[in-house]
Amino acid sequence: MKQGKKGLYTYRRRVPADLKQAWGIREVKVALKTADHALALKAGAEANLQFEMKAKNLRLMVTDAAKKSAIEKLEERKWIIQAATNMLKHEGVLPTQQPKILEGATLNEVLEWRDQAENAKGILVSNLQDRYVDEEKRQRDYDAGRWNTSGYEDTYKPVDPNDVDSVALEILSGSTPSNAIEPTWREAVDIYITENRTTAQRTPHNQKKHEQRVVRICDDLARYLGGGKLDLGYETKIADFTRLWMRGFRNYCDKTHPNWSVDTFNRSTQMLMAAYNKGNEIFELNLSNPFTGIQKETTAAHVSGVPTEDTKRRSFTPTELAEYEEILRGKRPDIKTIGILMIHTGCRTMEIGGLTFSELILRSNIPYINIKPNHIRRLKNKSSIRQIPLNSFALDATREYLDTIKSYAPNDPLFPKYGRDGGMDPLSQNLRNIIRNTMKIEDTKLVPYSTRHTMKDKMRALRSPEHYQFEIMGHSNRNRSAEGYGDGDPLSYLREELERAAKVEDWGRGAEFRTNID
Repeated sequence: MKQGKKGLYTYRRRVPADLKQAWGIREVKVALKTADHALALKAGAEANLQFEMKAKNLRLMVTDAAKKSAIEKLEERKWIIQAATNMLKHEGVLPTQQPKILEGATLNEVLEWRDQAENAKGILVSNLQDRYVDEEKRQRDYDAGRWNTSGYEDTYKPVDPNDVDSVALEILSGSTPSNAIEPTWREAVDIYITENRTTAQRTPHNQKKHEQRVVRICDDLARYLGGGKLDLGYETKIADFTRLWMRGFRNYCDKTHPNWSVDTFNRSTQMLMAAYNKGNEIFELNLSNPFTGIQKETTAAHVSGVPTEDTKRRSFTPTELAEYEEILRGKRPDIKTIGILMIHTGCRTMEIGGLTFSELILRSNIPYINIKPNHIRRLKNKSSIRQIPLNSFALDATREYLDTIKSYAPNDPLFPKYGRDGGMDPLSQNLRNIIRNTMKIEDTKLVPYSTRHTMKDKMRALRSPEHYQFEIMGHSNRNRSAEGYGDGDPLSYLREELERAAKVEDWGRGAEFRTNID
């Protein structure tokens, strides 16, 4: 900012060398119309912001369209509309500036404004004609003696819809230019991944896994849209998606992924819907969702007469669980402790593997683990936040494990090898190896996570009150633990149920009877 002789401030800034031609000037000067330094700083900041926005968008305009992201294209479109509006406003012919007879304007004033608007419209048309005339064809016609003869008409190239003069002519003619662009499937997917990365709050490892799953199913849809050609499918505009077309994708998946379960297909289509909805939202398209109604429904076994194959996991049988726990007791201290805690608390793998020392509460009348989000891992949902008392088996295993630890800080992971971003995958694999390789069980529905299903079955067999079950399992829509217990520490009631569950010997035929609890 500079202060003139009369005390008024002016904002001045040199145009970057690479933008001089596109900008048309060497230096920007804006009169701030104030001698007050504080007001000048505020006005100067606004002028500088406008300078930066124009510089950014001019660079976008000279950038190859193929190199622009969808967001950049949208920002460019909105800036061009604003630039065209400002140009018309500066000339005094913006439709909103038209004098209104009812507001006191004379007829002469109204007619004068209309003449001025028509003159501006003619100038815009002339500029566009000069800009888009087919010079090569004109030259050929000139050389052949056809140019400017009777009845001769020039040929014009298609007008760029983002040309400022074209948008200004549209506004001046009474139309409202669309703020939106027509994004492709690729642009919708890219935006969804970018937005999800900043809002989902996953760990880097889990975010990477999520994005890999998204890309796989989006690639499948692109191949379907492009008749087997991935790049062609990704260039499909999402405005062209129809429900009938997407219903065909369901048949396509049945052929290309015959082993997919109903749950897998439905989760995959949920990702497609999320990407489509994000593109629809960002680009303000107001389109109906074409994926509505394509998800599959599972027919219950008692209705179809055929056992459902859609169950992901089952419980351990009593014999399998006894063998599994016995093998765990011969394993390395961390694997042994994690496995036993999962058996006797019903917790998820990541809930135990991601504990910190501060979440292990042993100096209490009722020792317990405090399940809550931390820097190692998130939880599945809000209901997963809970306190789980340790029964005698879990407490003994935990104390034995702590005897092997030399030193630690409160926020250190309880199980350092696995308590890290990406550590849950090798943990699950090590526990799964016990079932597959040591126990020689090939049934893919039996996994380490099955200890959670087993705990649920045990509590059902014991007829444990439902609100106890909800609290221990961390399920939603549960009553709080303190409700209905009477006097005393609620943890004592939960510990009693876990002690009883550890001793139950028959909880149903886990291999044949299963209800997916998650």
